[in-house]
Amino acid sequence: MKILKSVCLLFITAICCFSCSAQTAAMNNVFGLGVGHLAVIVGNKVKFYDGSNNWKEDTSLEFNLPNGYKNVFGLGVGHLAVIVGNKVKFYDGSNNWKEDASLEFNLPNGYKNVFGLGIGHLAVIVDNKIKFYDGSSNWKEDTSLEFNLPNGYKNVFGLGVGHLAVIVGNKVKFYDGSNKWREDTSLEFNIN
Repeated sequence: MKILKSVCLLFITAICCFSCSAQTAAMNNVFGLGVGHLAVIVGNKVKFYDGSNNWKEDTSLEFNLPNGYKNVFGLGVGHLAVIVGNKVKFYDGSNNWKEDASLEFNLPNGYKNVFGLGIGHLAVIVDNKIKFYDGSSNWKEDTSLEFNLPNGYKNVFGLGVGHLAVIVGNKVKFYDGSNKWREDTSLEFNIN
């Protein structure tokens, strides 16, 4: 567990350092797909890069974004979620990026943001709360996991099912959902 925390902290540290120095437009065009894998939005396409191959582009995975998309994010290597209208649509790279219409998720009214926590798990920000949904149970909301965002938060992202990172001020705070969203202060990271 300690190794996993260290790896997560190093990965988050790298993301935070990169995002603090990058321009806003560039940050919105890059997202992770798991350790060692990045996706970059270029025009209406998503291009994929593998860190184990000196960040060489994998042209076999290039994905054409659907017309009218609002956002796209990764759910793990080879899996994308794309927001079109008020729906999240899912695509599988191992199936030539065919849409899996059976997984389509209707976003709740008033949502502010949505992000993935791994394949089949979504987190949706509504008001100042994060609501969690599980695709294996027909996108039923898991109310036991609801998370109240701290005042003044700037951003939040998932680190896998049951783990969140929240940027408040100049700090990244880490929360573990296995114990009613306990903050792990030993992992707190200062952004300079």
